[in-house]
Amino acid sequence: MMSNSTTDVRDSATARTFRQPVRSKVEPRLSSLIALHAIAIEADKQAWNSVSDTCEVLEANPAYIQPKVHTSSLLQWGSDGQESVPQYSSTEEEIKRDIGRHMDTALSLHAHPSLKAQYDAVKASYEQRIGRALEDLRQQIADYKRLEDEAGYTSALEHARSTKAAVIEAEKRIIEFVPSDWKEAAEKARWAAATYKDDHAYLFDQDSEGDVLVRILSTIGEIR
Repeated sequence: MMSNSTTDVRDSATARTFRQPVRSKVEPRLSSLIALHAIAIEADKQAWNSVSDTCEVLEANPAYIQPKVHTSSLLQWGSDGQESVPQYSSTEEEIKRDIGRHMDTALSLHAHPSLKAQYDAVKASYEQRIGRALEDLRQQIADYKRLEDEAGYTSALEHARSTKAAVIEAEKRIIEFVPSDWKEAAEKARWAAATYKDDHAYLFDQDSEGDVLVRILSTIGEIR
């Protein structure tokens, strides 16, 4: 028969087990999440510095010019009288719109059925002009992209975007973290205040400032 003393010890141990707060073994502590966020911030700073460095290299290259195509000219009055100011388009949509506007005007002058031959010729001429402009722009874009690849800008930007995503994910984990005691609650509040002032953080890039602060306060109110 089991003695009363043995039963009391077992009951006492069981009671202590139930009184202890339960924390998942795989759940990181807030201090670990904050440390990981700091590491992610530093990596992100370095990544965007690399992007800036490659930008300086590209800007020093005279061949690195923003793709654009001369699509029309605008007559303006200047100090020397009337002058022609070139107009440029930098996307395929702009080319079709800008040259198409002039085509519509020209076609309206040949709208009479008796001028159908001229109408068709004018239309074909403008369509060819649009085609040449599109081809020109596409070649410029290809050359522009090639220079970015050769300078390392493309890979640097891709890496920086990944480090930014890592920072945002680290911030989300801290925002959603429910403190286990008031010490961690205070630690989370200090992190939020410091991150709010940190220009390198993305705390409020995804959601409104009020929504983020409300979520932080609500998790503190859920202390386990």
